[in-house]
Amino acid sequence: IAAVTPDPTNPQRLAFVHADERGWQLWLREGGQDRQLTEMPANKQPINHLAWSPDGQQLVFSRDKVLWRYQFQTQSLTQLNPLAEFSFPVFDPSGQSLVVQRDVAKQQQLWRLQLASGQLQRLGVHQGSVPQFADGELYYYRGLQLMRYVDGGKGDQLITADSGQMNGTYRVSQGWVYYYAQQQREFRRFRLTAPEQIERVSLQQLQLASKGVPISLTLQG
Repeated sequence: IAAVTPDPTNPQRLAFVHADERGWQLWLREGGQDRQLTEMPANKQPINHLAWSPDGQQLVFSRDKVLWRYQFQTQSLTQLNPLAEFSFPVFDPSGQSLVVQRDVAKQQQLWRLQLASGQLQRLGVHQGSVPQFADGELYYYRGLQLMRYVDGGKGDQLITADSGQMNGTYRVSQGWVYYYAQQQREFRRFRLTAPEQIERVSLQQLQLASKGVPISLTLQG
């Protein structure tokens, strides 16, 4: 099991991906019951990232750098773009578009994908990876630095703390940055307002957070 992600409208409702002999599929845990949502063709490539829409009615993920969307209303899975260049999709707070990491000529960039039109727009002039929204703000990596997006250029704000340890597992929640320090094999966190003050976090503390598990575990690929 990987990419365990709580519904933003109901933390007890969890989406996750599970692998069997046919590869990875999308599942939902609700009311103590597990239900398989997808029947994708056999493929051993992991699902790279899994994200909910703000209203809890859609899920997006990337596999082999191809973007997919699952819609609960129609119980349908559709590919969002013909190109295989995208990973780490996240919904804009409006729910009308996605921000994604796009790999172009060995360079990682942040792009916006409008869901209705399919239009792509690059966000800023710098390289960027692993985007994430929290409280209406966009965060991302620039190299090994954690940044807050302002204008995609010189206005973007540096937040960095222990970012070399964060990899793709960080989660911004309620003013904190949570992540898994892989070398030390432990969860950590720091406040956005005091990034130099790093704390160790137990798994129990993560599970007892008021809005469910604040961190999404993901396989990189």
